[in-house]
Amino acid sequence: MMITGGNINDTTMMTAVLEDIRVPRDGKGRPRTRPDRVLPTTMHAVSTLKPKNIVVLGRGVGLATLAPLSQLAAEQKVGVTAILSARHAGVVMSQDLFAGLGARVMTVLDTDNSSAVENVEKIVEGLIAQGKADAFFTCGSNRLLKLMQRLGKKHNIPGQVAMEQIMVCGFGACYVCMRTFMVDGEKVLRRVCRDGPVFNMQEAVGW
Repeated sequence: MMITGGNINDTTMMTAVLEDIRVPRDGKGRPRTRPDRVLPTTMHAVSTLKPKNIVVLGRGVGLATLAPLSQLAAEQKVGVTAILSARHAGVVMSQDLFAGLGARVMTVLDTDNSSAVENVEKIVEGLIAQGKADAFFTCGSNRLLKLMQRLGKKHNIPGQVAMEQIMVCGFGACYVCMRTFMVDGEKVLRRVCRDGPVFNMQEAVGW
């Protein structure tokens, strides 16, 4: 396993990281240098939690984080419901991508007030009642994070959140990306770039 810093460092260091990969072959031959796939940090969640159906709820650019997760889920025959939140229909991100994965896509907008927390809560409660929500994943909105935390705690549904935070160094030395988390009843500071950016949803404190 090779680990680099987050955000901008990922972009600038990706080529160097890939060039350093060496996977020994069975028997004779040079080590393989090309990975089968490159996955973001959200990807481990589907394998770890082993859900049958997941709900991904994101807003704005936060949807970009949830798309690769949904792709892996679809490959593992996990049902995906994608709730896409945006100001208006013209700025909804990744709608075609989610649909192409076979996900059930639901769009909620500010323009018709369907993105109101109360309405989104009704949608998610309906999915829970249908047995279509074994795990939650969210990114891009504090109010949606709070909603998923509340519903997750109410129905004992695990979840993860991809945190958005300004980063300077990208590998944990500057402590600019520190966020507060509530762990076992105590407030704990963690670096988003080094300790995340994906965290237990119930431990995250809103921003």
